[in-house]
Amino acid sequence: MNGVITTQTAEQQVGITVADATAVVIKSEVDNQAVANKIVAAREMKKQIEEHILKGARETKRQATKALSDLEAKFLKPLDQALEIYRDKSAAYVMAENRRREAIQAKHDAKFEKQAERAAETGKPMTAAPVVVARVQTTGVKYSTYYRAEVKDIRALCGAVASGALDAVAVEANLPFLNGLARAHKANGKEIAPGVVCIEEKRVG
Repeated sequence: MNGVITTQTAEQQVGITVADATAVVIKSEVDNQAVANKIVAAREMKKQIEEHILKGARETKRQATKALSDLEAKFLKPLDQALEIYRDKSAAYVMAENRRREAIQAKHDAKFEKQAERAAETGKPMTAAPVVVARVQTTGVKYSTYYRAEVKDIRALCGAVASGALDAVAVEANLPFLNGLARAHKANGKEIAPGVVCIEEKRVG
């Protein structure tokens, strides 16, 4: 590609290249070499576009992004930290206080049940009303209950998957690690770990 590429030229050439790549059929070594030449040309076009069209736009974006990031770091990040502290302390209080009140409620319920049993035994009407201990009430914020899992024994978890007690989705494969094993073994079709085989693929660099 001769000269400096312009936005208009790039738009035309990219369209032509995409259409050609979609239509191209490789049936011979000659065809494959022609495609290899097209790959070289497309790389050069991409390089020209990066250098003469995108470089300036990216720099403008970088400066704007940095300015925005600086403002966020100055104002929003400290506020987010403060909000997290507020929320954590409030949630901890609510959980602890509600547990304390639940314990009190349980005592009142047990007492009321005994009174009801005595009333049934003596035939006398109940005069005491059940005591209801209110839970913590807070205006302006909403408390949500979440549950999360914490793996204490990965071997036990894998054992449950192996035995069929849990679906395999419970344990996701560490593909970066397994791909590293494949690169180390370089043994196409061979098992490189239990249940894992090495797959060789060809890619154009």
